[in-house]
Amino acid sequence: MSIESKQIAGKINKNGAVKIGNNFTASRLQEGLYNVSISPDQFVSTPIVVVTVDTTSQNSNTFTACASVHNVTKNGFDVSIQSLSPEHLDCEFNFIVTEV
Repeated sequence: MSIESKQIAGKINKNGAVKIGNNFTASRLQEGLYNVSISPDQFVSTPIVVVTVDTTSQNSNTFTACASVHNVTKNGFDVSIQSLSPEHLDCEFNFIVTEV
């Protein structure tokens, strides 16, 4: 049995600009809140989304942040990034979206 899947992956700058990837756009909604819009017809159903925070551009060796994914549809998703404070903060992030 073989499973065919579609995937989109990317990296978003802390200002909401696309750093790596295509077939999607991204925007910063407000501090620590982002939207990723997937180009039409990429997915038929709601995909699986995995997001990781990239803290390499932060000014501390001990910087910790977490990302939450919200409002996932076949057309996109929202990302919320928070420190352990828990305050929203702008930070680069990576994602992969998969439809099986």
